[in-house]
Amino acid sequence: WSLKSYDSQVTFIAAGVQQFPKKRLYGRDPDKRQFSRRYNIHGQIVCKSIYLKTLGITSFRVHTALKKFRGVIPITDQRGQKQGGYNKLADDKVQKVVDQINRIPKYTSHYRREATTAQFLPP
Repeated sequence: WSLKSYDSQVTFIAAGVQQFPKKRLYGRDPDKRQFSRRYNIHGQIVCKSIYLKTLGITSFRVHTALKKFRGVIPITDQRGQKQGGYNKLADDKVQKVVDQINRIPKYTSHYRREATTAQFLPP
């Protein structure tokens, strides 16, 4: 992959896979698969496993790229857009915990006492 951005990789994957409606219905469950796919690498038709192994991707990545080009989900990469904070503790609760820890007596280690300012809780 010399393509660096996620969006350009999705475009490359979608351009290399032709998707068309399946021709026949077999069996009892006709709604399971709606499309057939033809995989191309530089104009050469290859099987699915060769296409996936050559690019080093999974079939789910191809499925997602084709869904993006059908307009089901947005094409742009939205990973990391949402910032956390839904499970963040309130500042007063954090301060109560810090105060409780500071109430516990601490001692300095006998090892290299003059070279460190670290303090330890009693065992």
